[in-house]
Amino acid sequence: MYRAGETAMAAPHLIHHVSEQHAEERGGLEELGFDASLFEAVSTALEAGETADDVEAQLTAAEQNLTMVAERAGGNPVEIGEFLMQTVVDEYGIGVPADTVTDIGEYQDAYGFVVVAIDQAERFEGEAGERVRAELQTLIEMWPGTPPVPTDDPVPASVINAQVSTVLLELSGVR
Repeated sequence: MYRAGETAMAAPHLIHHVSEQHAEERGGLEELGFDASLFEAVSTALEAGETADDVEAQLTAAEQNLTMVAERAGGNPVEIGEFLMQTVVDEYGIGVPADTVTDIGEYQDAYGFVVVAIDQAERFEGEAGERVRAELQTLIEMWPGTPPVPTDDPVPASVINAQVSTVLLELSGVR
């Protein structure tokens, strides 16, 4: 969002990583190398009106920090994918309860969870992994635009849920 110039929409997503409201969700991440200062610096730059180009090095460092933490955390990628898909259903249902985007943050969060699932799916091998990645690609394309700015005609939650079910079915073949 920040890189696309959507600073107002980027701000709440950046602060997730360091806000007191989400502190409980970060339990144990510091031990894995999570560096909150990276996200605080980017958030401060955003508030100061700096462009994404001005803070590209900090944005890249924050992304690399999240990738490193995820790698250190490990976990079963199928279970992670299943969790992410359920979270997509939950978040999208909040963001788009009746075929209208009523909560931009949740709408965008759901998209972000699909992005993370796509990253996790890179760990799957063979044809089963290819099928999971293809179904995730179909799912991510249900959000128009990158980044996903609100639309007057969002995909209904029932369609998202059906595609998530297809992803989950393909995930079951990876086991």
